[in-house]
Amino acid sequence: MINFSTTKISTEPTVKEQKGIKRLIEVLVLLIFILSPLKNANSQNRTQQSDYQWFITIPIESHRKMWSKKPIIRNESILPVAGFLTLGGLSFTVDKLFRSNSEKNEIWDHVTLAGGPIAQAGVPTLTATVGALTNNDEFTQLGMRGMAAIGLNAFHTYSIKLLVGRRRPKDGIDLEGPNFFEHTSFVSGHTSGAFALATVASMHFDKPWVSIVSYSTASMVGVSRIMIDEHWFSDVVWGAAIGYMSGRMTVNAFENKRIKLFPCFGEQKGVGLSYRF
Repeated sequence: MINFSTTKISTEPTVKEQKGIKRLIEVLVLLIFILSPLKNANSQNRTQQSDYQWFITIPIESHRKMWSKKPIIRNESILPVAGFLTLGGLSFTVDKLFRSNSEKNEIWDHVTLAGGPIAQAGVPTLTATVGALTNNDEFTQLGMRGMAAIGLNAFHTYSIKLLVGRRRPKDGIDLEGPNFFEHTSFVSGHTSGAFALATVASMHFDKPWVSIVSYSTASMVGVSRIMIDEHWFSDVVWGAAIGYMSGRMTVNAFENKRIKLFPCFGEQKGVGLSYRF
């Protein structure tokens, strides 16, 4: 006689895990208030659009007037951000469910490379270099915007990683708080970088097929991070949100047409910056 038995995998968070999730949400709310742009004391000088600049700022945002009167985060960004925040809030409740259903496959080890540091730095650098060598200003600016977006995204991503201190899935779901590169699961840097570049490409070309290919590739990178057990589902969702906002903020800053980056070759190699007063 053969007895068949099944093992039920509990996807409900324990009391300890619930406290950890609550703490993580509190940290995120605190980050939004700390990193969001400071309100101008003189409300008469504020525009209606500036009220929407509430998500996560970039270093130059505190000096926004020096760059342009146009806001870095615009009205059309509000709906995607609201969607990300809603999905991000719900994502914490299904972290264990997504992990229990993940399957190991070598293909994901290759997919995840598309969001690695080499790809993040190499793709925009190569694009800018090819554009400069062929006198193609469109490719040059695309590459330079991509490089700027990756830099901005890295600032956002690693600031959150250091402040939150979340363990990798294999190490448990606990939060350790501020740390120095020991527990860096939240948020996914591979995912945020992939979405930052996808957003730059999508906004630069403004063509449906480019958006579909770019965001599909970025999404696959995020899925790969879950499948190889490097990140929780919520790490990936919030990483996508951070990358998306970093990409939009970068492109909007460049579209002010007061700042322009370009590669320099010859005896003095490097990156040049042109600022129009």
